[in-house]
Amino acid sequence: MAKFEYKFQVLFDLKKQLEEQAKNNFGKAIMRLEMEIRELQRIEAAIMMSIDEFRIISGARFTAGTIKRYNAFIKRMKEKAAEQKRVIIEAEEDVEVARKLLVCAKQEREKFDKLEEKEHERFFEEEKRSENIVIDELVSYRIGSRFDGG
Repeated sequence: MAKFEYKFQVLFDLKKQLEEQAKNNFGKAIMRLEMEIRELQRIEAAIMMSIDEFRIISGARFTAGTIKRYNAFIKRMKEKAAEQKRVIIEAEEDVEVARKLLVCAKQEREKFDKLEEKEHERFFEEEKRSENIVIDELVSYRIGSRFDGG
């Protein structure tokens, strides 16, 4: 019996590698998005903590300088939060692009997977036909040799 060789095996292997690479890129994009979200949460927590501290000291004596420092800090942190939200939007867009590339790579690999399966089936059908021809010839030879010899 002959060995099955897929004529597009090199290309099929490449498609598998591209799909794996797309999976890795998608995973990295998600991890980056989650990291950026955690950074925004950290910034927002710092803002809330500063506001709480300000409320606590507002009952005590404080100077105009203290108010000014708290206001400046909170303003900077709010600007950081706004920038971080823009970074998160970019990260979400990167995740979406990576997802689309992954879907495309998976579809490409699946096309070659189905093509390999069909070629494999054709190969086995052809092998079966060849075996049947050989068996028919053997049977015909035996039957023919009985009538000739006997």
